[in-house]
Amino acid sequence: MVEGSPELKAVFQYHPDWKATGSRVLWIYPEGLRRSLVWLKKQYGDVEIVVTENGYSSKINNREDTDRINFIKTYLEQLLLAIKEDGVNVTGYTVWSLMDNFEWGEGYGSMFGLYSVDFNNPSRPRTARQSALYYANVIKAHNLDVTTSSTTNSSETN
Repeated sequence: MVEGSPELKAVFQYHPDWKATGSRVLWIYPEGLRRSLVWLKKQYGDVEIVVTENGYSSKINNREDTDRINFIKTYLEQLLLAIKEDGVNVTGYTVWSLMDNFEWGEGYGSMFGLYSVDFNNPSRPRTARQSALYYANVIKAHNLDVTTSSTTNSSETN
């Protein structure tokens, strides 16, 4: 079975050096974000760009999600290079996703959230992963080289 878009004559491909995520169609290639942003600037000029839904999928529900932290850090590094070295007018960025949720192609089995959600509990408690603490600290410090230590009293919300 070939995956892609027959209408566009496009096929999903990945380089063997790219690291896999928990999703069968998402591979880690941070440089691709920068290349895409530079391409958009060349095609459409100095337009304002907001990057949304940039995230890491995992199949393992753990709080110590160092792979997601590395994903966020390396993609933000490439985003900064696009802004500072290539002059791309990026004015916003969001991580996908704040919380684990139902993904259309993979249901509850693919976890993108900075916060883990216990879908087996009727009250759906949410617990911060290390990536939530890292991303919060990046935002506060305006710096990618931060720790994942918490500055709050509790990492669980309801």
